[in-house]
Amino acid sequence: MKSLITIAWRNCWRNPTRSMIVIFSIIVGLWASLFMMGFMEGLTQDRKTKGIDSFFSHIQIESESFNYDQDVINSIPDLSEVRKVLDQDPKIESYTERFITESLLMTAREQRGAQLIAVDAEQELATLELGHKLVEGEFFGDAYTRPILIGEKMSEELKVGIGAKIVLTFTNIDSIQVAENFKVSGIYKSGNSGYDAYHVFVPREIIYDLTGKEIVHRILVKTNVPEELETYKVDILGKELGHVNGIVVLSWRDSSPELAMADSVFEQYIYIMMAIIVIALLFGIINTITMSILERKREIGVLLAVGMNRRKIRLMIALESLIYGLIGGPVGIILGLITIIYFGNNGLDMSAYASGFEAYGLSSVIYFSLESKFYIAFGVLILSASFLGGLYPARIATSLDPIEAIRSI
Repeated sequence: MKSLITIAWRNCWRNPTRSMIVIFSIIVGLWASLFMMGFMEGLTQDRKTKGIDSFFSHIQIESESFNYDQDVINSIPDLSEVRKVLDQDPKIESYTERFITESLLMTAREQRGAQLIAVDAEQELATLELGHKLVEGEFFGDAYTRPILIGEKMSEELKVGIGAKIVLTFTNIDSIQVAENFKVSGIYKSGNSGYDAYHVFVPREIIYDLTGKEIVHRILVKTNVPEELETYKVDILGKELGHVNGIVVLSWRDSSPELAMADSVFEQYIYIMMAIIVIALLFGIINTITMSILERKREIGVLLAVGMNRRKIRLMIALESLIYGLIGGPVGIILGLITIIYFGNNGLDMSAYASGFEAYGLSSVIYFSLESKFYIAFGVLILSASFLGGLYPARIATSLDPIEAIRSI
């Protein structure tokens, strides 16, 4: 076996230029694919984290009717009992209650539709990151009697700033149109320009005064067991609130199926990319080894003529192919790992495309990440492909007629 490995090694370097091209192709292919995997994983995780931290939290509680019909009358029933359960559960860090309805927003220049969300500032800041993403002003504060928080995109489109007057009109639970004047106390930037252009926040006390009743349509819950979210939702929180009729408990996966789908299909995408890269490199290795065999027909013919075992010849050629993977594979994976660690710590600045990224709810700086299992899987696939890449050329070699091979030029 040792002699076969020595011969295979020497055969690989009979044509150093060709061998280096194959090895370099493996290195670049692995590095480039790992770079793209890390980038895509960074995008996926960024969007997921931003969605959970800023918009959905871990769990949502709402009435069954509000789940499919967001009418102002479809509020959470038995609110005091729901609060009691949430306050006593040690796995809940915080929660925020929201009044949600569609409204007509008017300024001195124009009017448009907007989703009105009434919240308690303290609850909101403790549960979600959105309230911490102010680019100007403050979250309600004490400067105005009726403050309103709007998104940066809406501020730009309506050409309004801090202190500007905004009139909100909505329908209350008695189907009566209610209008109220507000003044802009803060401008937020969530990183999703579509969200920023449509959602406004006001103090819930003002809305309760206008409706004459405490109304909560949705409760966003932040837990300290995000890794056990589905089990917690069903087995613990679901059972604790099971006696409260007319409500549903949803995880962020239920509330945002597009985020859940992106998270679940990412691993499939990774393995598809791996398969494409490995197949491409496999054909390159097969081509190189086949060319090498055709150049060495006479030598192989001599080995066959003197009685060398055909199995050993096949193994020798397969080892030649494997050597390319043993050199190129680890180098490519190490370079990919270094690249992902670097961009994982420093991020890749995509500020030139910031507006486009924000339209899809993405940050302009992407921090790479990739699970260790993908490095291991890629390494195994490359080594397997390198070895298998030598089997077809080995079959060609051992099918040669020794006499004809010796006579060939």
